[in-house]
Amino acid sequence: MKRWIRRILFILLGFLLIYTAVVLVILCTDLPRELIVKYLNDNYGLNVTIDSMQITSGGKTTIDNLSVNLPMENAAIITVPQIVINHTKIPFVLFQGFKLKTVRIDKPLVNISQDQTGTWNAERLSYYFKSDSSGSRRNLSLPDIDIIDANVIVTDKNGRKDSFNQIFLQGKSSKSHEWDFHGDIASQIKLDG
Repeated sequence: MKRWIRRILFILLGFLLIYTAVVLVILCTDLPRELIVKYLNDNYGLNVTIDSMQITSGGKTTIDNLSVNLPMENAAIITVPQIVINHTKIPFVLFQGFKLKTVRIDKPLVNISQDQTGTWNAERLSYYFKSDSSGSRRNLSLPDIDIIDANVIVTDKNGRKDSFNQIFLQGKSSKSHEWDFHGDIASQIKLDG
């Protein structure tokens, strides 16, 4: 009987080692980046590009040069040089599930523009992320978010531009599935909510 228990434990250990090796090999390829870009493009109808993405088994993902375009628009509505995400360590995903812990967005550039009919691209972007009324997001755990040195350029239909620089926002996840946030714009306007 003890021999069978040992054999079963060795087989389980072997499967665990094979699982770990396969996951680590996949993380070293471009496959995760390709899957995420395909998912966002197919499910949200946006044109998303990511130059590179590194996922470590220790629970850190770095995305370089993210760009989001609305369909049939040449200019990106959002570009981000780097996003750093801390999440569940890869070996524990099998047992604990995947959970985002923190998201740091460095120097995003947001181009908000108005077309000739008076419709803002940010308004059109919001249609791609309609809320889910089925309640399936109730168990969603929000990560803490830091937006560092954001720039927003607003262009109206007459070509008038205004920009808001040095925007810093920090959102801390609360138990009620909301963010308590603090921020400032160019160290002149303080935001709390």
